[in-house]
Amino acid sequence: MKLLEVKNLVTNFYTDDGISKAVDDISFGLDKGETLGLVGESGCGKSVSVLSIMRLVPEPAGKIESGKIFFKGRDLIGLPEKEMQKIRGNEIGMIFLEPMTSLNPAYTCGNQIDEILICHQKISRKEAKVKTLEMLNRVGIPAPTQRYNEYPHQLSGGMRQRIMIAIALSCNPDLLIADEPTTALDVTVQSQILELIKKLQSDFGMGVIIITHDFGVIPEVSDNVAVMYASKIVEYGNVNEIFYNTKHPYTIGLLKSIPKINNKDSKLQIIEGSVPSSLNYPAGCHFCTRCSLADEKCFSEQPPYVQISESHKAACFKIE
Repeated sequence: MKLLEVKNLVTNFYTDDGISKAVDDISFGLDKGETLGLVGESGCGKSVSVLSIMRLVPEPAGKIESGKIFFKGRDLIGLPEKEMQKIRGNEIGMIFLEPMTSLNPAYTCGNQIDEILICHQKISRKEAKVKTLEMLNRVGIPAPTQRYNEYPHQLSGGMRQRIMIAIALSCNPDLLIADEPTTALDVTVQSQILELIKKLQSDFGMGVIIITHDFGVIPEVSDNVAVMYASKIVEYGNVNEIFYNTKHPYTIGLLKSIPKINNKDSKLQIIEGSVPSSLNYPAGCHFCTRCSLADEKCFSEQPPYVQISESHKAACFKIE
C-alpha cells in the first residue's frame, strides 16, 4: 500500500469571470521514504494540487470536484473536517510557500512550534518547549534558546525557512509537503535547506513532495518527477527517465532552459509564449499554443498518456 495515492483529482475555482480549472484529472503516488518532485511554471496548478491533499482549498470559491486522495489507505476527500484537523500538522506536515509571510508576526517562533505540539500531542507547555528546543537544534538553528523567544522579523530568510521546517516536522509526520522551500533564498542557503530536508527525511523515514519551478534542484532531491503544465501532469517518471529519456515537448523545453556551466557559448533557449488562462484552456493539448510540433489534431483533441516504460509516461501525440 502506497503512503499517498492521488487518483483523477479535479479542483476548480468559481470566479465572476467563469470556472477556473486549477487541477484537471491528475494522478500520482508516493511511497514511504520516497521523494516526488512536482515541477512546472507558475500558474500550472502545483500548489493547488497539494492544498487539495491537505483539504485547504479555500471555500466556497474553490472546490474539489472529483477524484480520490488515499493517505495510508484512507480517502481524505470523504473525511469530516475534525478528522482532517487531526491529520494536518500531525501526520502530514507542510512547509508553506513564502516563509516571510507564512509565520505569524505577532507570536514568537517558539510559541508557533509549541502550538502544534500542544494541539496534536496533548502535552504541557513545559514539555512542548523542551521538544521545540530539540527541534530547533535539529534543523540547524544556532542558539535555539535565544531564537525560541525571538519574533519572525528578527530572523533572516534562511532562519525563517528553518522555523517553518521545524513546525512541519515537530510531530514526526509520515508525509512532508514542501511548497517551493528555496524561494527567495540565496544559492548557498538553498543548498543548505535542500540538504536539511534530505537529512530529516532519512531520520524520520517520511515521504516528501517538493514543489518547485526550478528544474535544476530536482536531481538533487527527487526519486520521481511529475511535470505539470496548465492544470495537467504532462510527463511522469523516475528522475533518470525524465532527464535522460525526456519525451514531452514541454519537459524538453524546461530542461533546455537550464543554464549549463560547461557550455558558455550557447544561448539559453526559451519556451515562447506563456501559460494560458485557466479560464480558457485550449480544447486539445494545453501546450499546443506554445509547441513547435503542434498540428491540427493537437489543437482539437486531448492527448492520451503514452506508456514509455513501466514507470514512465507522457501525454503527447508526437511520441513515437
